[in-house]
Amino acid sequence: MIIDRILSCEEIISGDSAENSASVVSELLPEHQYTREQPFYIDITKVNSEVRASLEQTFSQKVSALRKIHLFSFRQGVVFGQGSVVTANSALIRDSVAEFINHNLAPEGSTASGTSFKIDNFDNLRCLHGTSVLVKRPWYRNYGHWLVDLMPILPLLEKGNFVVNNIIFGDVPEGNLKLMMEKSAALLYPTANVVFAGDHEVLKCEQLYYVRPVHVPPLFKHPDAITQSVELSRKLFPSSSSIKHKRVYISRNKTNTRRIVNEEELTSVLSANGFVTIYPESMNISEQIAIFENSEVTIGVKGAAFTNSIFCNKNCHIVLLSPPRFTDPFFWDLISQRGIKFSEIYCREPDNQTSTDISNTDLHVNMESISALMKLL
Repeated sequence: MIIDRILSCEEIISGDSAENSASVVSELLPEHQYTREQPFYIDITKVNSEVRASLEQTFSQKVSALRKIHLFSFRQGVVFGQGSVVTANSALIRDSVAEFINHNLAPEGSTASGTSFKIDNFDNLRCLHGTSVLVKRPWYRNYGHWLVDLMPILPLLEKGNFVVNNIIFGDVPEGNLKLMMEKSAALLYPTANVVFAGDHEVLKCEQLYYVRPVHVPPLFKHPDAITQSVELSRKLFPSSSSIKHKRVYISRNKTNTRRIVNEEELTSVLSANGFVTIYPESMNISEQIAIFENSEVTIGVKGAAFTNSIFCNKNCHIVLLSPPRFTDPFFWDLISQRGIKFSEIYCREPDNQTSTDISNTDLHVNMESISALMKLL
């Protein structure tokens, strides 16, 4: 299948599209503008002038964009790769692939052919009858993006009394993420067929429901969608009442990326200030929710575990430690809009750093900055 046209959700909403297989079914969420609180404490002494200018520009954006969230229907819609959507008339839905085409990349599961794209494995497509809902999009394997981007979809449809025969998730390994998907489907759509689609699979849906993204990087996350994730998570995974640490350090040193090379020095200082070290990968979902619900201060390296900050109480303080070039404002946007105090310390890279991925470099924490922050807590 050759894709030679790109179509946006906005064009379908406005009626500017001649696509007769696509329609707007419903407005799921109204426009909701929100403000972002400035960081309580920010240390950018270890970043270069270019990064500093970028951060200053980011933190100046105090008010979000306005965006409604619509539900679309595509007759004979095709799904491939990481949740890319193609209409019956071979138009690629821009909103489903923005993370690829905005960086001049062919969407996963396709090959660029001049100004067009060819879907790989189209000859082996699988047909789904009835109404299917897509709960898969770029970065779906990431716990944080599941909570923010995808978990709100099923409760929004269920509250709108929409009938769903098939639920299309991304194919994730056994673990907490897959458990959340399975339990969400079982609670909200117990009779639906659940499909865990690999990125190499191509699905053709008799009717495809597609929800306009509730998260548009870098600085839009619909607050009402996040509320849906919080409410559903708490219903599926009641927090563990036995975990009530007030000061928590989230360690990444059992992972392969973004490790703190002077963690022993850091934990010594944190322990002296009442912090308990936690390894989230060894905890179940209820325990992770409890950690963030009950904490007054949580500190750690920027990563998916901090998406659990959506469960924090309003008096909590989140402190992120970041590699010096990893300026993604995902967590500032997420945390500040919920009225939670946010701080960030940009650290230096170790002298023997070999990774070229700016988001995954190890880091050396400036203890002077940590000591200064401790005095403010």
